[in-house]
Amino acid sequence: MFDELTLTAFGWSNPPAFVRNLVENSLKLRGYISRWLLPRRKPDFFTDSKLRSYPHGYKVNDLGPTKMLAKLNRVPKKD
Repeated sequence: MFDELTLTAFGWSNPPAFVRNLVENSLKLRGYISRWLLPRRKPDFFTDSKLRSYPHGYKVNDLGPTKMLAKLNRVPKKD
């Protein structure tokens, strides 16, 4: 469900009208049905889950390809 400018910027063609209507009405139906469902007992959103990649946290200087870390973390000389 992108607008005309976004479709043009990405070079995508405009979908047929029935596809746009199908997607739009499906989302409306989903919203209507989810209104009547019981609330979730625990959050189920990606920001609420633990960060699996770095269980003990990380430092920005430790991120990146292993072979390039020394080059990436070099401090430029001041003249």
